[in-house]
Amino acid sequence: MLFPSRFLSIKWKVFAPTSILLSLVFLGFVFSNALHLQSQFDHGRTQLAQYHRQQLESLLNLNVLRNQQLLTSVGSGVEVIDALVSGDPDRIQTSLAEPFWALNMEVGANDLSVYTAEGELLATLGDALQVPSLLAAAREEERPQWQVNCGESNCEMALVMPLLAGRDIVLMAMSASLGDLVVQFSQMTGADIAVLTDRSETLEEGAEDLPHWDRNIAAMTRLSRTRSLLMSLDDKADLNQMRFEPLVLQEQGATREIRVFAWQGTDLVMINDITDEQREIDSAIHNSVLFGTIALILAELLLLWLLWKPMTRLRQTAAYLPWLAENKFDDMRLALNKLARQRLFDDESDVLSATAVRVSQRLEAMQSQLHEHNEELSRRSAELQGERDFVRQLLNTIPALIMMLDRDGNIVMINQHGAEMTGYSREELEGLSVGVLVPEEVWKAELRSELAELLAHRCTNVRFESQLLCKTGTSLHMAWHNTLIHDRDRNEELVLSVALDITARKSAEEKMSWLASRDALTGLYNRRRFTEELNQVVDRNKRQGNLSAVMFFDLDQFKDINDTSGHQTGDLLLKRIAQRLLDIGRDSDFVARLDGDEFAVIANNVNPEDMAGVAERYARALSQVHVEGKTHRHRCTASIGVAMIPWHGDTVEDLLANADLAMYRAKEAGRNQWQMFDPKEDTTERVRERVYWNDKVDQVLKTGDFEIYFQPLMDMETGKIAHYEALLRVFSDEGQLATGLFIQAAERNGAIHVLDERVVERVMAHQAELVRNGIEACIAINLSGASFQHPERLLQHIEQLLRRYPIAASSLIFEITETAAVKDINVTRQHITLLREQGFKFALDDFGVGFSSLFYLKQLPVDYLKIDGSFIRNLCNEPDDQALVQALVQVAKIYRLKTVAEFVENQDIVELLKTYKVDYAQGYHIGKPLPFNETFFADRPVAQS
Repeated sequence: MLFPSRFLSIKWKVFAPTSILLSLVFLGFVFSNALHLQSQFDHGRTQLAQYHRQQLESLLNLNVLRNQQLLTSVGSGVEVIDALVSGDPDRIQTSLAEPFWALNMEVGANDLSVYTAEGELLATLGDALQVPSLLAAAREEERPQWQVNCGESNCEMALVMPLLAGRDIVLMAMSASLGDLVVQFSQMTGADIAVLTDRSETLEEGAEDLPHWDRNIAAMTRLSRTRSLLMSLDDKADLNQMRFEPLVLQEQGATREIRVFAWQGTDLVMINDITDEQREIDSAIHNSVLFGTIALILAELLLLWLLWKPMTRLRQTAAYLPWLAENKFDDMRLALNKLARQRLFDDESDVLSATAVRVSQRLEAMQSQLHEHNEELSRRSAELQGERDFVRQLLNTIPALIMMLDRDGNIVMINQHGAEMTGYSREELEGLSVGVLVPEEVWKAELRSELAELLAHRCTNVRFESQLLCKTGTSLHMAWHNTLIHDRDRNEELVLSVALDITARKSAEEKMSWLASRDALTGLYNRRRFTEELNQVVDRNKRQGNLSAVMFFDLDQFKDINDTSGHQTGDLLLKRIAQRLLDIGRDSDFVARLDGDEFAVIANNVNPEDMAGVAERYARALSQVHVEGKTHRHRCTASIGVAMIPWHGDTVEDLLANADLAMYRAKEAGRNQWQMFDPKEDTTERVRERVYWNDKVDQVLKTGDFEIYFQPLMDMETGKIAHYEALLRVFSDEGQLATGLFIQAAERNGAIHVLDERVVERVMAHQAELVRNGIEACIAINLSGASFQHPERLLQHIEQLLRRYPIAASSLIFEITETAAVKDINVTRQHITLLREQGFKFALDDFGVGFSSLFYLKQLPVDYLKIDGSFIRNLCNEPDDQALVQALVQVAKIYRLKTVAEFVENQDIVELLKTYKVDYAQGYHIGKPLPFNETFFADRPVAQS
């Protein structure tokens, strides 16, 4: 066995570094243990100091509470109350004499004073308390006020308490020394305490001077020892430094810790004797050094003894291992067998020898197997090539764009379908950066960094949406999914990128989003978007001090156009008015259609004196709009109400209400006029009208003086009546139909949910009468959004009605508008679910004019979807309405909802709705709303209950 001349045994290579490491570990252990012990000690002292501060604050609060109770007791005495009521200073002085001396004995009171609510001194015992700020605070807040005042030689607490003397309020003030508090705190903590105040040129009697610290000693415990220590520290210690870090002094075999912290405008000094604790730490460090040294020496000796023999055997075995590389298997086995010896336990050297023998045997066997494995690999390579060809063929036929990208974002592979989508050939794309297929800002700002995150294994996949730039200049909207794969051929990780074409879906989402904030007829902003904008203008004007105006337009006699020439003519006029408003307005103006024939404009940054010209310009321009009717030309005029923002209202509701009041005054002035809101002129009449309708609401709710009309809904497939909608009818004192004004009043005064309960009760009573007469009918009832603001009350009321009337819950359908349903969609969904579990059905009314979000539609468990009549009335002549209705029907089919079309006014609309697969139709063409008896008992007798 030959070894090189510079050979060094493993046992010495192991022993020497291990010894050094153990020594370093020992030193590190001793040092870290010492640091840990000291750190634990310092941390414990810091926590104890915080606890002592909390104890001091608790003692102070208890002292304040006790003084408040004593003052309350003094102020509640009969003699004192009588004296305070009389207001006689001498009598007050006399009545307070005995309580004052009791307070002096009890809490060390220095003075007791009584002041009027205005701060005038009525009586005082001792020195009058000079605390005007406390008196003012107690008078304003009408509750006790206190503070701690420390002079040069003492600290005292000042307390002011408001008391009721007859119908007047007086202020009783007291000050008491805090000397007992300091002594008590010292006894609780076991520390010496000193209170330091700012130093003055003239010292009070008994005050101690610390000139270097610029402080006076106001109070202290253990006078001689504490004084001498503070005097010595005044020369050599920094008071500001002691506020952040405690000072530790070691003198004459004793160790003291001095801490300083702020307390009630003073510096509180705590002096603790920590001699015993410091000695314990020093002893622990000494013991750790001693025992650690002994353990280190024993460990070194044991290590050397354990390594000696095994390492010698290992060196001998290592000399024969190179024979394996020379294929001298038999020679190596013979030499290793000579080294084998009988022993009780084998070690690693024995295992190494035995393993070397087995390795030699395995190597001989492996040589015979190598040839067989090579043949098997050739066969598997051919099979893998076939599988790869299959996968490539599959990728080229999948209707998606599939690419593999290298670490730099270059296209390694793209499938045939993906290349066809881009307009490039596969040869053109492979090798190029993927940045040629996405917008530059997406590649630089987003995609490149996200692919780097993926390749760094900081995420498992990356998903995003972006445009796909085609060779023809067009673009597609794609949803990208990126993940990592390992390419065995290239022996590196590649990014597998799969993209799906979602252009059609994005287009539909954008259109739905547009409809959510736009009026479908005119293209102007709708009421919801207008309310948001007005709210922002109000907030902005309040902050910046600007002025804007909201103009409320109501078309004059617009209903006559619909009645004489039809709704199609009216809709054409509305479109032209919308365009004229946009033409007149400035770029900064905001134009919206609120409802029906109501429009609004927000004119930003205008002055009141300029509004006359602005309003006249709008009125003159609208008067020039005309449309050809069936018999004559219709011209448009509008009554305009103006309210200044924020002069005429701090909220959207107030501004719209005031602009509405001004608009009605413009109508009364002869129409085609404008008026600015004037509180003197507008308020009285509008209040009178509101009072009338509020009284009307109260009267109707008490007497039940309203009617329920029923309008039929036709099943489009069978042509038969499927169910009826219950409609509220209320008439004014003149006999005019006024349901809309009545509901508005009920919503304003908060009685709308009570009205809902009355309507539900009346409908269920009618349904019970139908059951008695053997008539099967399903009835839909409208619920306001306010009912879902009191869901427990609504559910309880419905349960009571079900117990009273023997009807099936499945015979009733509750309708709730889309905008009301999504105000609090979680609460709405929860209570709709509870009612549906009892058998009731639900319909989402006026769908399409509110938020119209598929998310909300998916979240609400409804059975019917009622398409708003604004999309149905002109369905035959409006391609946009036709496309929207078809889309809504398809969405409803996806969510398994029945669709209802409102405002069906002729047979042409019926036929068109049938082709769209709408389930039900409702409107005057199907049937007008009629009273209960005319609807169900026109041709048959009524069975009495």
